[in-house]
Amino acid sequence: MPAIQPEVLQREIEAMLEHVGEPGRFVRECMKLLEYYADRARRSGRIPAEVASERVLRVPRPVLRTLCAAIHRLGRGGEDVAWLELAQALWGKSYREPRLIAICMLREAELEDLPAMAGVWGEESDDPEVLRALAEEGLRPLREQDPEAYLGHIAAWLAADRRQALALHALNALLDTQAFDDFPRIFRLLQGSGGKIVRRANPIFRALMERLARRSPHETAAFLLEEIKREPSGAAKLVEWALADLPPRLQVELREARSRKK
Repeated sequence: MPAIQPEVLQREIEAMLEHVGEPGRFVRECMKLLEYYADRARRSGRIPAEVASERVLRVPRPVLRTLCAAIHRLGRGGEDVAWLELAQALWGKSYREPRLIAICMLREAELEDLPAMAGVWGEESDDPEVLRALAEEGLRPLREQDPEAYLGHIAAWLAADRRQALALHALNALLDTQAFDDFPRIFRLLQGSGGKIVRRANPIFRALMERLARRSPHETAAFLLEEIKREPSGAAKLVEWALADLPPRLQVELREARSRKK
């Protein structure tokens, strides 16, 4: 597609943000901007037919990054903006890109509003990219400012089938924070989960087990040994996912424990 002109894009975004006090108009202007850049990308022929989706506009990444950066600058400026109302209106458009922008806005909303909104959105989306952004970016303020509340909400989401994917993404985001090392807390949340996590969340659960195995191999192995005793069938896939990232001695120990339970 033709090169994006940063100064032109910035002017377009600034003009759009002038309407944050008018949710209806703001959403119309935002969608117009997203569709314009998506159309430019489509006309360039750079979007393969096999990745086309009726729920994805294929807006170029630099456009989304620039728009989110402008939203965060406005948020830091202390403007009195109804961020939650704007975010809900954009989320309702159902396409990936307006939902990613809605998540940027959620970060600027009041901290106490984040968990409830994130939980609802976690039920409404099956888009892995949107769910990952919701956990990593939308919930970032809660994760950084109140990690105890963050973990409490994860526990509740794990118990709700439609929110499990969000919960697992949120745990992955927490593990990517190198300062976090309360691994026993995570393992307590995951006790008995091998047979309870819905199938659609399996890829995220696998990524979580791989992260745990790399960051805390001995505690991960101890958790898996307990899961093998508790529920061998549910533990089997957890062992499979973590095994390659564990030291050889722990791999042998887990294989032997699993064999004894067959």
